[in-house]
Amino acid sequence: MSDYKKLHAAVIEASNSKDWNIAKLEWEFISAYRDNSGKNCLCGHHIVEVCQIQNKHNLYILEVGNECVKQFNQDFDNLAKNILTIEKCLSKNTPSNLAKFAFQKGLITESELKFCLETAKKRKPSVKQEQWKININSKIIGRLKQRVCPKCRLGNLIDKKGKFGNFLGCSKYPECSHTEPISD
Repeated sequence: MSDYKKLHAAVIEASNSKDWNIAKLEWEFISAYRDNSGKNCLCGHHIVEVCQIQNKHNLYILEVGNECVKQFNQDFDNLAKNILTIEKCLSKNTPSNLAKFAFQKGLITESELKFCLETAKKRKPSVKQEQWKININSKIIGRLKQRVCPKCRLGNLIDKKGKFGNFLGCSKYPECSHTEPISD
């Protein structure tokens, strides 16, 4: 089975439609991040740049590599590249498509969106503008860096506090009781 056939089969299994050309339309981009822990894409390849996509109908979340995300929509690929770029360098200008995505997802305010759109092409921002840009990019990256629960694939792993200390737990608790220790 080719790499893309494995990807298509896994996505179809998690979709309402059983036709790839329709199933891929059920998915929306939600995040991208770097992970050096040895994850594999649904196609089987090792990935470092992980893209999270979510089914609009059943809310199932999948993680695919930055190459396989192109199978869904070119906009997904562009968003992933832009997120990974500002993650590397928070002082980069926030690309317009990323600023609009962040605003639509409720990650930034209207005034922050306007600032990003107005300064997207500006080469020499003032010191105050530079700091605001870094703050906005930090906010976007921080809110997008959530790990999907490996058990239910519907929730995200969030910090929790228990009687034995801090740990990661699924945001869908009590429906999902997955937990992990916090690694240093």
